Amino acid sequence: MDPVRLLRSSVAASVFGQPVDFTITVFNQGLVAASEVTITDYLPTSVDSYLSLPESFLEAHVNDDGQTPAEELLEHLELMAKGVEELATAIYSGDAQRLAVQGRFLDTKFSKSDLDLS
Repeated sequence: MDPVRLLRSSVAASVFGQPVDFTITVFNQGLVAASEVTITDYLPTSVDSYLSLPESFLEAHVNDDGQTPAEELLEHLELMAKGVEELATAIYSGDAQRLAVQGRFLDTKFSKSDLDLS
């Protein structure tokens, strides 16, 4: 089981100019209790900024990089997804290393030695 699992709600439909609810659920499934955990929430800023733009602007505007607001929002979402993946990899790497160390310990402790004469 993953030490940290993120769930996100799907949004079936949204109405331009109306609030959109997002749910982020984090499960601590590690071996140590988590305390004073901070979840930085960049998602609403990007989404709120996008949703505050008038529909006519969304359809016609292109930024200096040649992106529409929708393309720019998608880029923000992809950057955030990449950050979450990198964080998860860092967490999993530490757990995998602890597992390997435990395996070497158990092998040393309980494997039959070549010096055992019985």
